[in-house]
Amino acid sequence: MNPFLAALLLLPSVVHRATTVSLDARGQDIRETLASLFGQAHKPFALDANIRGTLYMRFNGLPYDQALEIVTQQAGLVVQDKNGVVLVSLANPPKPEATLPKPETAAASKRPSPATILARRVTTNLSRAPLATVFASFGKQADVGISLDKVPAYRVDATFKSVPLRSALDQVCNATGLKYGFAGGKIVVSRR
Repeated sequence: MNPFLAALLLLPSVVHRATTVSLDARGQDIRETLASLFGQAHKPFALDANIRGTLYMRFNGLPYDQALEIVTQQAGLVVQDKNGVVLVSLANPPKPEATLPKPETAAASKRPSPATILARRVTTNLSRAPLATVFASFGKQADVGISLDKVPAYRVDATFKSVPLRSALDQVCNATGLKYGFAGGKIVVSRR
């Protein structure tokens, strides 16, 4: 007998068989399909959180590598091996959403003009009320923000019956030595 042939016969028979997998996905979630595929092949895996969708495919006894290629190609996925772990991600990841304009900018385009705001009518009947209370009442009725910038803690009588906001602001500011103006769609009251 040939010594080479005898040595081959004495070696334990080691046959490397390709791992085969079977899938029957009829509208099954892509993540479940991949989990089944990797489970059958005994492969550790990690899926990108953005992977979504369903698959319709069926095969039986297909080599793992070929099955993985078919599934990822159909689902638009890419695969890479990282230290023995199969990482699956989207081939074309979603682009970040377009930045929307800041609410202040969007609101600014719809903001009424200062003349329109100052023409709105206000009514008050306040006695010895803090300035903050008076201006808050004006702002609420005229639907405009009024902020106070280093205004003294005066108390005033403010009695107005359906007068334009401009008149009410002029009278209170003249009586207290204050001024007002518009900034960022709000009225700012400050010292002169």
